[in-house]
Amino acid sequence: MPDDLLAESVQRLAWVGLTYSVCYAAVDRAYRLSAQIKDFPFFDAMLVLGLTMGCLIFAMARWSRWPAHRILAAGLIFEVLAAALISLGEAHRPWTGHSEVRGFSGLCGWIPMFSMLVPAGRLPSAIATLAAAATLPAAFAAHAWFGWPWPPAEDLLLLWMPPFLFAGAGIFLSQSLYRLRMRVRQAQEMGSYRLLECIGQGGMGEVWRAEHRMLARQAAIKLIKQQTGDPIQTRLRFEREAKAISGLQSPHTVTLFDYGVTPEGSLYYAMELVKGLDMEELVKRYGPLPSARAAYLLCQVCASLAEAHAAGLHHRDIKPRNILVGRMGIECDFVKVLDFGLVKSTAPQDLELTHPGATMGTPAYMAPEASLAVQPDHRADLYAVGCVAYWLLTGSAVFEAKTTTAMLMQHARRQPVPPSARTEVPVRPDLERLILQCLAKQPAERPQSAEELRERFQSLAHGWTREDASRWWNVHQPARSKIDPVADLTATA
Repeated sequence: MPDDLLAESVQRLAWVGLTYSVCYAAVDRAYRLSAQIKDFPFFDAMLVLGLTMGCLIFAMARWSRWPAHRILAAGLIFEVLAAALISLGEAHRPWTGHSEVRGFSGLCGWIPMFSMLVPAGRLPSAIATLAAAATLPAAFAAHAWFGWPWPPAEDLLLLWMPPFLFAGAGIFLSQSLYRLRMRVRQAQEMGSYRLLECIGQGGMGEVWRAEHRMLARQAAIKLIKQQTGDPIQTRLRFEREAKAISGLQSPHTVTLFDYGVTPEGSLYYAMELVKGLDMEELVKRYGPLPSARAAYLLCQVCASLAEAHAAGLHHRDIKPRNILVGRMGIECDFVKVLDFGLVKSTAPQDLELTHPGATMGTPAYMAPEASLAVQPDHRADLYAVGCVAYWLLTGSAVFEAKTTTAMLMQHARRQPVPPSARTEVPVRPDLERLILQCLAKQPAERPQSAEELRERFQSLAHGWTREDASRWWNVHQPARSKIDPVADLTATA
């Protein structure tokens, strides 16, 4: 068995041992009170053995330094010995011609319970389970050796058949659960990473917190949902985009560690696991930002996009939930741009792999040309930056609509209300003009590069310093407190 499944079985074995001791003592007490026990010295010895074995296996599984496979082997021996005590107690009664078989043996509960809770390898588990069932006829044979009468012949089948039937069911359930756990385990391994918990879901897939099996380094694994179209083309596009993204080195771009394909054919990214607040949650919790701070953060967003655009990559899903603000070392208000999952390359071979006419992104942050019969370029990302800036200053989206189509039409035709008219927080006029320029309907009327936009935001960021950022985080998100894990690395296309 794999080490993690062995460790899990050992942990369950500990509680099975403790439960056996408690239940054995309770049943013994009930029998004594009902006056069904006559041979008290015999049952006193049995009680001591039952309690000792259960507590011993509990202590061994909890604190022993033995290898896990040895402890599990001792657990299978415990299964048989515990069954033997149950069988001896049931066989230790005077049988007469007037005796009747009523109910099932306690083995019918013990054997399947142990098999399901402490699954082991196929052969050892089957041997131990059948041996446990065989303790009942063995107990009667031992009593007959010492002169105790056998039950009537017609009762033997009713006595011995149920434990073996339940033993067969226990073997089947044990192996079924074992195979299921193995499949789940294999499904939760992505290359060198093991999935731990799901931390986000979206239209493009799921994001899991994962751990590298060798380095014990945590990461975020994004599982890409299977898309329509040619799977070979999809995989080629995915691999080419992953290689391109892995070459990005901006400190404000989330780092891509690895990528691959699961045995089931699912695509996945292994990315840097970042902790902080996304811009959507930041504004929802603490309200609109001052102009200088908004410019300070947006300057870093543009730094990430400038490198990507220089490499011929367009993000295509810039939105507040895909931009994280947090601590990075001693730096505060440090920005990470997430989810390049919809990234598109402008290389000719990549254009051939792109579905024609595909509309991708989040409607509230999509440029007008993205919804029209026009191929968007890098300036669509700059339009989305303007939408994000609008959110930071007002806590509202540029446009509100109930349907995707209505939202896209507003971006294409309606002029935005100036941010200063939708917030009580003062907005610097020069920053407002820059945001409205980013929201221009025609790409030629916007800033023409992310680097140009970065420089203009940088010139507007005076008034918010590293010391201001440090003070804000020390008050609102102290370093010792648990900062929210990244909530959404997925795209909601």
